[in-house]
Amino acid sequence: MPSFWQRERSGRERFHLLVSDDVSEIEPKSRHRQHRNARDLIDAANAAGISLSFVFEADVLTKATSIATWYRLLPYVQTAHTLPHRQSIEGRLLEAFAHQPRMTFEQSEAALSGLHPADVRAVVCELIHRGSLLIDPAKPLHRHAVIETRMPA
Repeated sequence: MPSFWQRERSGRERFHLLVSDDVSEIEPKSRHRQHRNARDLIDAANAAGISLSFVFEADVLTKATSIATWYRLLPYVQTAHTLPHRQSIEGRLLEAFAHQPRMTFEQSEAALSGLHPADVRAVVCELIHRGSLLIDPAKPLHRHAVIETRMPA
């Protein structure tokens, strides 16, 4: 069963166990999905000092579009980290979004005319990945996808 490990910015680590439908069941009282051997797995994880969460196949399938969107962003995010002028582009983008809080990818690239559109797109994706800008991950990712600034809390 494929699984993955995550380390949050806070330093907290978690192991996500992907659970296929054939080893999951619905708990009768709570009606929540659970792994058949959840108690044993949780006990083993606790004994090893590992924070464990279960990710169920059915839940992954319902979030397929969002997951695909985040995976499509990754190559751009990785590219942004290789750009020597990334911080300059980032500053200019954040300034543009301060004046116009909602733009499409195409508009953000036009707002920074003179820079290569692929570089601008990569930095926009990095800002989305970091949480400084937002998209609706349930909608397909394309050049007319709306990007917006995070509203102050």
